[in-house]
Amino acid sequence: MTIPEACRLVMEAATMTSGNQIFVFDMGKPIKIYDLAKSLIELSGLTLGKDIDIEITGLRPGEKLYEELSFDNEDVAGTDHSRIYVVGDARTYSPLTTVRTFPLSALVGIGITGDEPPDDMPSALTPPVA
Repeated sequence: MTIPEACRLVMEAATMTSGNQIFVFDMGKPIKIYDLAKSLIELSGLTLGKDIDIEITGLRPGEKLYEELSFDNEDVAGTDHSRIYVVGDARTYSPLTTVRTFPLSALVGIGITGDEPPDDMPSALTPPVA
């Protein structure tokens, strides 16, 4: 999946949500990193083993071979979009995901004009003072 395709899925999921939902995307067929590296070498006009080698180093601490997208006890339901799924019941996540939202225009305005942010805005969203 390309970055523009992934961005489109994120934007479409944002239009579907009624709040406090977790979405999972069908990203297409998995691609092995080794195969991707070989393709890039060939596309660069080089020969694997002659011009360049691939060194397999193994997993680093914390790295995974695959990603689990939901727990076994969670329901995954389809949406109107064939590549977007919603996980679980929104009520399951509401205590953990209740967040005060701010309009994007307000955040941009604060960054450009230097206006004071609302008192309840998390410090992570507050631009640094110059």
